[in-house]
Amino acid sequence: SGLKSRIPNVFDFEDYTADEIVRIGLFDLKKRNYTVDELYYEKALKDYYDKENDHSNGRWIRNVNEKIMKAQALRLAESDNISVDLLQEITQDDINQVVNKDLEINSADDAYAKLNSLIGLEKVKQQVSKFINMSVINNKRKEQGLATSAVSSHSLFLGNPGTGKTTVA
Repeated sequence: SGLKSRIPNVFDFEDYTADEIVRIGLFDLKKRNYTVDELYYEKALKDYYDKENDHSNGRWIRNVNEKIMKAQALRLAESDNISVDLLQEITQDDINQVVNKDLEINSADDAYAKLNSLIGLEKVKQQVSKFINMSVINNKRKEQGLATSAVSSHSLFLGNPGTGKTTVA
């Protein structure tokens, strides 16, 4: 409270919203003469921001855009005949390379398969299944523009040493 009493003017900068992050990202790409399917970019980046936001705000979207541009460059490096239009075009695949939509699904499936391969832990497996099912339903509701249930995924892993807590976590 000592510092606050000595400095009367306080400027509180809030994190950017997902909408603002998308606008910043699109502005950045346009400034660099890239073209992109804006609706797809918006949807993909909003979802990704909701999951991966590290609160670095403008730096976060610049880093994401740089990764998208690298994905585009790697794709084009395999082509022989590259036009100016192709050099400027960011595709949905370029975006997906960064937001890892397909990879997330596969890694979640792999983790769930590993959990199910563990001996015992039936109550834990049932609880994880409930979390997954709720997440799937919430994603489907979100895709349809419906309200989602705010379910906390914070969890405590309790038990004696050697009971699988670290493996499950």
